[in-house]
Amino acid sequence: MTSFPQNSRPQRQTVIQGAPIEFATIFRFIFITSIIILGVNLANFGLKANPIEKAALIAAAVLLWIIAPPNFWSKAVFSAIIAVTFLSGLLTDWTHFSWGTYFSGLISLSVPLIFIMCSPNQTMKTFIYKMILLLPFLYLGIGFLLQMAGIKPIMRADFLGAVRLSGSTLAAYMSASSAAAVLAGIALWSQTRRRRYCVLASICACMCLLAGGRMAFAIMLINALPLFYFGSNGRLAFKFVATYAATIFGAAALFLTAGTLIARFQSGSESGRDVIKEELEYLSGFYPNWGVGLGHQYIIFPEELTAKVATVAAHDEYLRLQVEIGMMPSYVVIALIGVLLFTRLNGLLINNIFGYLSACASVFIFSLTDNAFSAPSILFVFLVGIYASSENVKHPSP
Repeated sequence: MTSFPQNSRPQRQTVIQGAPIEFATIFRFIFITSIIILGVNLANFGLKANPIEKAALIAAAVLLWIIAPPNFWSKAVFSAIIAVTFLSGLLTDWTHFSWGTYFSGLISLSVPLIFIMCSPNQTMKTFIYKMILLLPFLYLGIGFLLQMAGIKPIMRADFLGAVRLSGSTLAAYMSASSAAAVLAGIALWSQTRRRRYCVLASICACMCLLAGGRMAFAIMLINALPLFYFGSNGRLAFKFVATYAATIFGAAALFLTAGTLIARFQSGSESGRDVIKEELEYLSGFYPNWGVGLGHQYIIFPEELTAKVATVAAHDEYLRLQVEIGMMPSYVVIALIGVLLFTRLNGLLINNIFGYLSACASVFIFSLTDNAFSAPSILFVFLVGIYASSENVKHPSP
């Protein structure tokens, strides 16, 4: 029987990227819990889902920071972003400012930034991709059960009257999660060459189409093409066959889609965003320098307009930040987020420059029409592109 000297005996790995392996196990558990909480959507059962979702995601983000800590420059930029928001809270003129609401808003902003800053190894990224790929199917499955129970239909009419696939959540989140799942499927296929991930990605693309999210569908295409064609070394023949098959399959799916949904894609309507924009620009005029405080846009928005447009969210991160922290500070924060996307590359290898640039552009494009920094399903869309296009060479997969 082979024996080993005591100092050379194979040892079980106890650290991952410098952190105890137990942290990775806890992260996996909490991230799985977060995905389940999102998929179930506790609001369906009369509970306040947002605080619970935030708590789970911030816990996951903190653990990811420990497991795959960001570099020094990313930490510095992140600290600068927090400092700007904190300064606006100190100097705001709005009399209803609350530090509790500020810290709630800070958590919403910090979660996506932490996930973006961190650079997990390939093993951890694969786990994250699989969970993102699971989410739309979880929405769909829970939505089916809710319909069977008579709680809510799986297909629901939106602001324009289009009937959209919603599952257990809002159609916008269903659309974004499906778009993210398409990218996750492509990333997993690129790693494993298992074509089942391409099949799952195709199904998610159809779900994204049925959910009717115009921006989510566009961002999905912008990111899917460079990930599929430049982000892997798969056979060229398979890529072309898959392209033709996807085109035919997508055309058939579009033909079979209800007329109201096609009309939604053709529509130039802003789904009430023009009303929201007009009101928020008006409110911003009263507090142009330091805003009303991070997280307070939801409070200052009039209730009568909330009932009219069926939402309290800004659906425009630039305008939301302008209202919450002031015009000039919002410009500074947006610029710092752009800097953060490049400082995170220190020590990393970009393995797909087109994919990375597309993912970075998606952050700012999606922010024009949606709540990109407060909706996890939207975060996942550009997070997959960022992770799949850069590799941690300092801490390779175990």
